Amino acid sequence: MGRYLLERIAYSGLVVLGVVIVVFAIMRLTGDPTPLLLPIGFTQEDLQRVRREMELDQPLHAQLRSYMTKVMRGNFGKSLRHHDSAMALVIERMPATLWLTAAAMAVTVLVALPLGIVAALRRDSLVDVAASAVALTGQSMPTFWLGIIFILIFGLKLGWLPTSGSGSVRHLVLPSIALGAFSAGLTTRLVRSSLLEVLSQQYVRTARSKGLAERLVILKHALRNAAIPVVTVVGLQLGTLLGGAIVTETVFGYPGMARLAVEAVFYRDFPVVQAFVVITAIIMVTINLVVDLCYVVLDPRITYA
Repeated sequence: MGRYLLERIAYSGLVVLGVVIVVFAIMRLTGDPTPLLLPIGFTQEDLQRVRREMELDQPLHAQLRSYMTKVMRGNFGKSLRHHDSAMALVIERMPATLWLTAAAMAVTVLVALPLGIVAALRRDSLVDVAASAVALTGQSMPTFWLGIIFILIFGLKLGWLPTSGSGSVRHLVLPSIALGAFSAGLTTRLVRSSLLEVLSQQYVRTARSKGLAERLVILKHALRNAAIPVVTVVGLQLGTLLGGAIVTETVFGYPGMARLAVEAVFYRDFPVVQAFVVITAIIMVTINLVVDLCYVVLDPRITYA
């Protein structure tokens, strides 16, 4: 297990390094940001001075070498727009995005597990059809469209919940439901299909033949084995939710790091975009590592060489 962890950490470091280099290259291909930072009527001398201060007058390989040296020390430079540390800006907004992602994942789990289990236990019944319809509806509605509908109905017309900002649990309700709807639909269908497959196995029939209560058969034998593919997809869905937060935060005016990154892209604020992508990559590789370790807990037969 120790060797496996070291290997995964090393691979994760290579992934993050690759992300840093790719994002550096892509941001440079978007064009020169200095004209956006200067007032109207700037001179060529002003342009050259700012480019020299930002080291954009150097060859690309020299910029990359200087950038990597700073990144190794955790320094992504100063925001071109806010004139503050890019990493500090992203970290300041990160808790809001993590709370939104966690709330959306809670919506996913609280909806998907009961619906998927009930649909599997009552296969081909009216409950199964209704659960499948709810799941397909959640997967069919785009996040931005669902967010706008929520704002119109629950925010503007009924006035039940705030439609923008943060600071309380009420601010999380609408964006978390809009963000988690797709993942809830996908996970519901997966829980149903995975549990149906497990219920047809010989060991489940053996447990029932021994006279075990149906509740124990489902909870102790069926659900635990059906959870392995579900855990895999839930881990992947966390990444989807982090990515979907970009749209959700923009629609709801939610002050998270994803919205900060969108604004940084429009202003070609290289340091902020790079800091955001690297932090997101670190979160994702950490989630994948945790998911792999969860397999051992769910199925002790799984070992890591």
